[in-house]
Amino acid sequence: MTNPLEHIRKGRRYTIDGEHLSLKQIAKKYGLSYTALANRIRRHPEKLLKDLVHPANSKYREGTELYTYDGKTLSCSEWAKICKVTIVTMANRFRNRSVQDAVEDRPLGVKFGDYTKSIPTIDADLELKRRIKAYRKKGWDDSEIYYKIVNGDFQLGVV
Repeated sequence: MTNPLEHIRKGRRYTIDGEHLSLKQIAKKYGLSYTALANRIRRHPEKLLKDLVHPANSKYREGTELYTYDGKTLSCSEWAKICKVTIVTMANRFRNRSVQDAVEDRPLGVKFGDYTKSIPTIDADLELKRRIKAYRKKGWDDSEIYYKIVNGDFQLGVV
């Protein structure tokens, strides 16, 4: 006679800190969901179980990388505090950019600019003349141009 419960797989036991526990027990002990723990084991079979039981969404990860810039060696969360961004934003920057670009918040591929030059100013009279000339090329008469300029297209004195 066969056992009717034979088809049910016996739960696997894992050893962690000298205790033999099931995944459910380990998840409960470390404050994780069963699914999260099972997924971590599935995704990282090469890692030890003790390295996978850190709390969910924690800043701590075993083997946290340190990033060095300008003589400072800090973790991602520490750089995030300095740069005043979220940890996720900082992690994405480090993943997609060099450390220097991530910390200085330069977009991909942008090199140092010349920030010593002042921003060019626009001569309001010259800009007004250019717009009037462009409107005349379109065939507008003076009353249409006047209406366009007075009603919001171009405001003199506004910086």
